[in-house]
Amino acid sequence: MINVIYNVIGDGEMNEKLPEMYRGNIKRDTDNNERVFSTLDRDSNDREIRVDREKKLFNEFDIKRKINDIFNSSDYIYKADVTIVTDRGTEKKRIVGKSGGNLLTFDNEKIRISDIRDIYR
Repeated sequence: MINVIYNVIGDGEMNEKLPEMYRGNIKRDTDNNERVFSTLDRDSNDREIRVDREKKLFNEFDIKRKINDIFNSSDYIYKADVTIVTDRGTEKKRIVGKSGGNLLTFDNEKIRISDIRDIYR
């Protein structure tokens, strides 16, 4: 459609030269992609803290995701038999719900989610 209109208006060839685009010359090596600053491992006074905090935050997110996956699975109706790994050891429990930061078991126990290191069926 554009060629047809252009052919009607002009002679079919573009005689005008387009303006050049500015390109600045880079005279040094660029290695700025190697310099990174992160505030995840620093506190408010700009002191380094242990990286365990980052691992703990990731682990808590992973545990919460696993718990949600258990409760949202198609075979969960009102209870789920799971294995819970904590610092005190490994236990098999029957969980029935979640309230705040705790898992509720069939035996009326509360297990803090922050104490859980792993959970699986």
